Amino acid sequence: MQYDEKLVRETNAFSCLECGKCTGTCPVARYSSTFSPRQILTGSIHNSHPSSFPKADLWSCLTCKRCDEVCPSDIKYIDFIHLIRQFQGIENREGTCSHGGILESISKIMMAPNLKQ
Repeated sequence: MQYDEKLVRETNAFSCLECGKCTGTCPVARYSSTFSPRQILTGSIHNSHPSSFPKADLWSCLTCKRCDEVCPSDIKYIDFIHLIRQFQGIENREGTCSHGGILESISKIMMAPNLKQ
């Protein structure tokens, strides 16, 4: 199965109404005027290749699921982003963690035994 077939089937991507609710609720889009979940989705469908996007845009998503929650078409944006990132890895493109690894660091700190008792 090709990348684009899997992307569309698993994420319901062709159902996008281009209403912009995903971008309107996205915390990254509020911070960055160049990031838009809707544009990444529709651009990937029309261009059928995720390498057409700047690498920073593909790795800026925090996967907070706000876009999934407000989408009237029930598009699975987070799954969509994960599939694009997997494709980037297969194509040997370097990815960068969107939050610089801070969430993993916080998790490790919270799970570490308390040394001061």
